[in-house]
Amino acid sequence: MNAFLNNDHVSFFGRSFTELLQCYGLQADDLTGESVLDCSAGPSSFAAEANRIGISVTATDPMYYRRPEALENLARTDFEHVFRQVRRKPDLISNRTFETVEAAEADRCKALRFFLEDYREFFAFGRYVAARLPSLPFSDDSFDRVLCAHFLFIYEMDFAFHLASLVELCRIAKIETRIHPIVNGEGNPYPDLPRLMEALAKVGYKSEIIQVDHEFFKGTDRTLVVRKE
Repeated sequence: MNAFLNNDHVSFFGRSFTELLQCYGLQADDLTGESVLDCSAGPSSFAAEANRIGISVTATDPMYYRRPEALENLARTDFEHVFRQVRRKPDLISNRTFETVEAAEADRCKALRFFLEDYREFFAFGRYVAARLPSLPFSDDSFDRVLCAHFLFIYEMDFAFHLASLVELCRIAKIETRIHPIVNGEGNPYPDLPRLMEALAKVGYKSEIIQVDHEFFKGTDRTLVVRKE
């Protein structure tokens, strides 16, 4: 078991547009005029809020085949589970992004409400796509940027899955792919990251680790950025 997550269950848990921008080390202006994929987005309000200000975002998640009511029930159950675990490990929490756990919970519950409203309205228009890594239903260079948060390295998946997923995300990104965080739920760095970066280089992708102005639990202040050579 991770600090906040059960490794045999990928939590349907999301964050706000503002928090995710911080996670990725981006500003809203960086995305103006671009098309963006939010991969494994869960009940994040990233697509909802971005599209309201003119940024074209498509979100994908394996759970997006479900009706809004089912997603709401799933999200609320997982929110309670995650924050129950968070409160059991106060030593792993950083107050850099949120002063308190309660503030983080309120912000993410607000993001959930935005998501549910948007999902109900725009699912039929293709804004929310049911898909699962490491195979996504998009052609090469479909999006300018591809963003993936709180999925790949948080859960204990094998190296082959991580490599295949990153190659797939990079395949559909014209400019770059960003992955956050690069630690597991205990705040420990993903041990095979150097090996993963070397493997990406062999198939034509240059990667770097950047510092970001975000840290909810300790060690989440860095993001992996991957671009075509």
